[in-house]
Amino acid sequence: KNQNYEFKSLITKTKNGKYGVVNEKASEILPFQYDEIKFSNSGDYAILKKDGKYGIKIFFTHYPTIKPKYDAIVKSRNITVTDTWSFALMEVKIGEFKGYVGENGVEYFKK
Repeated sequence: KNQNYEFKSLITKTKNGKYGVVNEKASEILPFQYDEIKFSNSGDYAILKKDGKYGIKIFFTHYPTIKPKYDAIVKSRNITVTDTWSFALMEVKIGEFKGYVGENGVEYFKK
């Protein structure tokens, strides 16, 4: 967390019936396009819902938002990479298929 992430605090707001996230200066961090945004207890990520599908935004990473395209998504675990960085892995479901998506958006599904 030594990088500048353009915020010290995050606030969920609504605009035209859609949810988004702004920082303490009212700069947009997540666009106002989601039906629901649920922050984790730690506040380091949020589950996003849009059109009945789920995605995730991890706030302390340089990777982009994982777009809502999953029937279910749950943050599963962190894999330690260095003393200052752990790679997040989410368990996801699409139809009958279960798998994982990394914080970088790469999907891992078994056939």
